[in-house]
Amino acid sequence: MPNEVVVVVKAKDQASKKLKGVGKQVDGIGSKLKGLGPIGGLAFGAMATMAAKSAFDGAMAFETAFGQVRTLLPAANADALKTMRGQLVEFAKDFGEDSTIAAKGLYQAISAGAIDTAEAFNVLETAAKSATAANTDTATAVTLLSQVMNGYGRENISAEKTADILQQTIRFGMTTFEEMAGSLFQITGLSSSLSISFEQLGAMTATMTAKTGNTSVAVTQLKSLFTALSKGSSTLAKTIKAELGASFSTLSGEGMTVVEVLRRLAENRTDDAFRDLFTRVESLQGAQGLLGAAEDGREFNEVLKEMTTSAGALDKAYDAATDTVAHRFNVAVNELKISAQEAVIELSPFIELIIFTLT
Repeated sequence: MPNEVVVVVKAKDQASKKLKGVGKQVDGIGSKLKGLGPIGGLAFGAMATMAAKSAFDGAMAFETAFGQVRTLLPAANADALKTMRGQLVEFAKDFGEDSTIAAKGLYQAISAGAIDTAEAFNVLETAAKSATAANTDTATAVTLLSQVMNGYGRENISAEKTADILQQTIRFGMTTFEEMAGSLFQITGLSSSLSISFEQLGAMTATMTAKTGNTSVAVTQLKSLFTALSKGSSTLAKTIKAELGASFSTLSGEGMTVVEVLRRLAENRTDDAFRDLFTRVESLQGAQGLLGAAEDGREFNEVLKEMTTSAGALDKAYDAATDTVAHRFNVAVNELKISAQEAVIELSPFIELIIFTLT
């Protein structure tokens, strides 16, 4: 029993600062409501009860989610985990993110292949910005960023560059993070193996979805086209090597874009002769969609210029999206909510002792 009492006293001492901070903010609200008389007092009581339950539920949900993060880091010591947990709480406060969602996002970033916690937090923070700028959720943004980085190799493309290009893809195309997260993974590895840069892939996705509004169809067509380009036995691949002097992957590695290769094949052919280069209708549709009606790839080339100068696109979009009263209010309310949850966690030894005593 003496040891239990010491634990309780320490828990109460550690929680006191957080409780005082939360208490002052709550007291301010309570004073105003109580000034309205009996009804105001009842309202304050009801609010306090709901707030306490919400804080407890939120604290337990966060602890459960962070427990899942710990399962991915069996070698991490207690100090490292404590530091990580603190970083996660501060991240949630800074970005106005629910702490449990933040923990789940960190879990995704680590499980998707982040080489260390620094990279995992970098992906998480970039994803949070993308989610706000693109009106999606952090989990979806983490998924899409990780898919692209894994497809192209994390040593070749950063989370920031990936997010900048994705932001421009949304800007110039007719697509969303959700739609791209559900389909783009099918072609990132293939496009990388063909030395097609992510700037190109973003420009192709934007160009084709701008016309059809259907990301899944655009990706299916691009996948079929890339497959034809990669197979040395295909009519398209054989023609490229015979007429342009090298395989597509070699030409691509030297800086020639997909559209430039297709344009050079189309310029001296009739429409029927060009169609004969493709054995699947999806690959033909992909080629035609990229070349456009004039068969010069003008739309693609214009978007590609935007992709190659996309650095900072996410930050600009994020700043615009967060420069609102609504966002600032949500961040403030979220910080209060997280502070209350942290107070509950600090008091958990005391709560556990009460439960143990009562049972």
